[in-house]
Amino acid sequence: MKKLSIMFFTAVFFIAGGIMFYPGQVEATEYSLSMDVHNKYILPGSGAVTYEDAVLQTNLRAEFENGLYLGVMGSAGLRGRDNSLGGDEIDLTAGWKTQAFGLNMDMGLTYLNYIDMGNRSVVSDALMPYLEVSKDYKLTSTQSINPYIRHEQVFVTDGDGNGSYSYLGVRHTWSPEMIARLSLRSDFAIAYDSGAYGDEEGFNALYTGRADYKLTSHLVVSPLIVKVGAPLSGIDGRNTNASVGAGLAYNF
Repeated sequence: MKKLSIMFFTAVFFIAGGIMFYPGQVEATEYSLSMDVHNKYILPGSGAVTYEDAVLQTNLRAEFENGLYLGVMGSAGLRGRDNSLGGDEIDLTAGWKTQAFGLNMDMGLTYLNYIDMGNRSVVSDALMPYLEVSKDYKLTSTQSINPYIRHEQVFVTDGDGNGSYSYLGVRHTWSPEMIARLSLRSDFAIAYDSGAYGDEEGFNALYTGRADYKLTSHLVVSPLIVKVGAPLSGIDGRNTNASVGAGLAYNF
């Protein structure tokens, strides 16, 4: 665990150094704060449920004009202090977005700290480098799609459980003309789980859909967020899981 922690904070140091010493003036172009509530926690990649009750998930993110970004995600199970195993988590992310050969590139590192409010370890923490390649297509004046491939490599800090998630997916955005401030977003992917965190190896179908309504130039309300995870093959004893939620986001 100590070695992986040193690796992560070393990476953050170099990324922060890149922000400070990048040629020209580099300023954060956007800060955002979002808070979502879900009736259960569905783990990205595997589609499995790690927490059967409501969770509050808060994200703070800073993006810079050279494509670098930093983020913190905190998840808290709402069952209570001593009964939130699997719902409490803090993720630290440092990444970089750019374009090459007409494609969108997104790469970075996330340190996943799985905790609970009683300071008992749930599973091993993990370090997760990731790479995503995508392409934007405009379908109509109100609809666009973003097909992508993504790979996440999971290195657990203690014991077994190293593995990866590989995604092939497409994102769709529709902003209907009759409701000017409404955006309907969906993300569908087939994910291959190589056995990360000790789970069974196999394929999962993953879906996230959300309705976002822009109340002001800074405030966005999401009255409905739906997540679904369904095993496709090679995974025994795992059920199809679904969650619903709502949220809001403020862009500074």
